[in-house]
Amino acid sequence: MFTTLLFTACQKEVSVDSSGGNNGTGSGGGTNTGGGGNPALLKGEWKFISQEAEIKSTVEYTVPGLGTKAKSVTYTKYTTLDNKGELVIDDTKMSFNGIEYRISTTSAVELYSNNVLVNKTDTPFDYTIPEYTSVSDYKVVLSDSIRFTNSIITFAQGSPVASESSGVKYLIEGNKLKLFADRKETKTESQQGITALVIDEAKTVINCERK
Repeated sequence: MFTTLLFTACQKEVSVDSSGGNNGTGSGGGTNTGGGGNPALLKGEWKFISQEAEIKSTVEYTVPGLGTKAKSVTYTKYTTLDNKGELVIDDTKMSFNGIEYRISTTSAVELYSNNVLVNKTDTPFDYTIPEYTSVSDYKVVLSDSIRFTNSIITFAQGSPVASESSGVKYLIEGNKLKLFADRKETKTESQQGITALVIDEAKTVINCERK
């Protein structure tokens, strides 16, 4: 099952592009209008409050010998628990220090045969992120957008691969900071001679509070 887990050291890094993203709207319902403003307000120490995510993973394939088109769609939504750690921002770097959190939610799984829903189940999803620290170089490219220049915020899924530059949108309201990231990845995977189309989509909001 596809998941989006922030700041995981030993899992697959997926770049997040803000250029065609959520326009400042994330799963937390925040809208990035007029609060991004002054990049100087980003600098300082921020307490990591939580991460919110809405995830959809679709797997499609044709059953060998039968020609039946099979599809599974998994929906997962969560807000992290037991959050610890901080975000420190200076002129050029973002440092996530001592990040820890826990996810406890339920994923809804729908199974289709020739585009007809044949089964729907709920599956518990529990995951704990051990303490993690990450440092990324960044620059502000718009009044509400940040681009990471040689490393990325890690959105995890599987084993390590090379990372690319990525970006997020941000919103500052009083002593609150929100980072918004949308991503969509389409790929093919082959298992036991069956080739499947996999589409992973996620909307994520990182919530911080100035210390």
